[in-house]
Amino acid sequence: MSGSGATITEVKSYIWLKTSDGSIEQVERNVALFCPLIRHIEHSGMGSSKVCPILLPKTIDLSILGVIIDFCQFYHQPGHSDLERKLFNEKFIRTNKQRLRELNVAADSLQLTPLVELTDTALLRFIKGSTTEEIRQAFELPDDLTEEDQWKPITVATDDPQVRLLNKLGERKQQELGRKDKLKNVEVEALHVDNRSIDELMSFINGENEGLLLNFMLLSVWDTNV
Repeated sequence: MSGSGATITEVKSYIWLKTSDGSIEQVERNVALFCPLIRHIEHSGMGSSKVCPILLPKTIDLSILGVIIDFCQFYHQPGHSDLERKLFNEKFIRTNKQRLRELNVAADSLQLTPLVELTDTALLRFIKGSTTEEIRQAFELPDDLTEEDQWKPITVATDDPQVRLLNKLGERKQQELGRKDKLKNVEVEALHVDNRSIDELMSFINGENEGLLLNFMLLSVWDTNV
């Protein structure tokens, strides 16, 4: 081999992964290890052969694995500019809400934080223009709740990415509902300002006008109910 014209070819190593639908795939090792969970399991010796693959979480079928590997293939390589990452992300999330949800849950199960954050942002953008009913159907929420109850934080024993996403949206919605309540209270107070003149008030105090007394009593009852 001539020293001047020789090129060094990188020898790639591979790892075996088994998806939830039973498919066993050979994936470039450096790419797969971009996922913290796979990196952790690989240390135990799993994934070295087809007969000893790493069993992926049940949220990851063959189709989802392919998309995640594409994401890891791009991000495990250094040297990308901010513009290149931006263009890649925009193209990557150009899909429907169902697929974004699947990717969000799968990325969370692999502890793949960059993809979790990317799909979180994309889903919130999708949901922002949706009605309460559309969001309820998309996330399979019960429909026997008031609007305010629908946006109360959900607490669960595990850190479910879908719950985390809904809580982010719920926090924003609670702020919006709070602003509406404040505005409503201001409008009610404005409707019930006492505009009677000094002479009318003095007549009421002196008991000279039964009509004014009746109006005052009705106004007091109204304020109490409000």
